[in-house]
Amino acid sequence: MDRELTRESLRRDWLKPSDAARAAGISLSYLKLLSQQGKIDCLETPLGHLYKRADIDRWRNERARRGGASTLIPVSVGLAGTLGQLVLETATVAL
Repeated sequence: MDRELTRESLRRDWLKPSDAARAAGISLSYLKLLSQQGKIDCLETPLGHLYKRADIDRWRNERARRGGASTLIPVSVGLAGTLGQLVLETATVAL
């Protein structure tokens, strides 16, 4: 039973990097940069990094309170469709 509670706690309280970035409203690369700068803590595990949901929520709320600036950055460029149209995917990043 304790093991199930631990799993539930992990699901409830911790986020994978992609989920943490989505919850924060930032790109995955920006989340990693914030972690490297010590602005958002993460837990390093053998399976990868985990981010505490409360830390992500606190950072997002603090940014909203400050009225954090944002900008669009290119995420990927590719060709699509039968005519080979250029596709530019962007993400909004807080500055």
